[in-house]
Amino acid sequence: MRRLLLGLLIGAIGAAVLLAPKPPDLPAPLAGRYIEPPGLSSPVDRSIWYCPWAQSTATRDSFLAVASLEAATVSLTFPVAIPGEAPDEATVEVPGPGAAGIGLSSVAQRGDSPSFIEFSAGPAAAAVVVEGAEMVAADACVAEGPDVSHFLGGSTMPGEHLILRLFNPFLESAKVKLTIISELGEEAIGDLRSITVQPEEWVDIDLETELPQRLEIVVSVETEEGTIVPAMTFGTEDDEDWWAGVDESLAWEFPITRAEGLDGEIVIANVGAGEVEFSIDVLTLDGTIFDVLGDSLGPQSVMRIDPALEGYEVAGARLVASSPVVAGVVSSNESGVAVMPGIAQPTNRWLVPGPRTTANGKASLWLLNSSEETIAVTVSAITDDGLVGEQVLIEAGRPLEIEVASSDAAAYLVESSAPFSVAWSVRGGSGLGLAAASPISGTEDVGSGSVE
Repeated sequence: MRRLLLGLLIGAIGAAVLLAPKPPDLPAPLAGRYIEPPGLSSPVDRSIWYCPWAQSTATRDSFLAVASLEAATVSLTFPVAIPGEAPDEATVEVPGPGAAGIGLSSVAQRGDSPSFIEFSAGPAAAAVVVEGAEMVAADACVAEGPDVSHFLGGSTMPGEHLILRLFNPFLESAKVKLTIISELGEEAIGDLRSITVQPEEWVDIDLETELPQRLEIVVSVETEEGTIVPAMTFGTEDDEDWWAGVDESLAWEFPITRAEGLDGEIVIANVGAGEVEFSIDVLTLDGTIFDVLGDSLGPQSVMRIDPALEGYEVAGARLVASSPVVAGVVSSNESGVAVMPGIAQPTNRWLVPGPRTTANGKASLWLLNSSEETIAVTVSAITDDGLVGEQVLIEAGRPLEIEVASSDAAAYLVESSAPFSVAWSVRGGSGLGLAAASPISGTEDVGSGSVE
């Protein structure tokens, strides 16, 4: 484990992707909300991020973290699900590079408050961390999404709850088609198969009520009209987590599946019509263990896998399939549970606004080098004085944990000239949060890379 003694920043929490200069404003009332179905899309020149899971109550608060590599004005909008009611709004300025965080309770305290965030410049990123006495949850906001979003890792056994949120921040109604599979196969869901969401509103579907006592549930959300930003909530009696849906992929990486006090299981779903073969490699501090598990998965089925990593202090994993699948990791410790979809595409640059160590929990960055060469990676805290960086080496086929030591540093730029994967975690007495970092396009000005 490495401890990152890097410097400080305007407080925040989060993770997300890339942006670029803002285009001219559109005529009202469409300014700030772009509709490009099918699928969610916020092109790089439009700088909009959607956060469907923010929440502020008497016992919980959300921190919306934003970071930009260029000076930017950041506008946050929280629609109110009451026809004719004006949205709550907030604006922050960040230097270039810079970051900031807003506590949701300082803007609105009315329970669930999905939002969208617009930057005037980038590359930039946004995310939400929800904290309370009984839970921690964290994930990136999204700027784009697939035509069909898939969610796996949840269940509805006694003491658990699983809620699908369909957030429509746009100015036209949206209609989606749902497909749900479990360990029983495809589920008959009746009226849930087709759902309409009105403009600037959201719909929550309680899957514990609709499909109780399922060990595995995989939900596919396909937009038929308009555009929807979906998210999933999974909770136990001890903790709760939120995450966004993903597309299918032939390969998935998991920067963290096991660490001190944390165990993870890999969940893989085949939502297609044919059988799929797959294999899993485990990447440890001692190197890669190839083909730890190989198996096949029938059509419209799901499997949960324990990689049997006892004896390894830290481990990541890589999954390769013969046809596209959906995969994620469900992690747990004595205080909580977290679900994180895998990373489908390693890349050279990652922006991570969010992880910070506080009195309530320890934050870590998780880097995974699945290549056959040692790579040099620069990890930079984004501070008021710019980027304060440190270079680390990651040997071939190995993960690396970087513990975030400072309670003030809340955003990081992680880059190399060779592709790799990044995630981050918050572990504390009140719960567990686990999220993938967000990629930034381009490799310009990246001086690190493979090391002979």
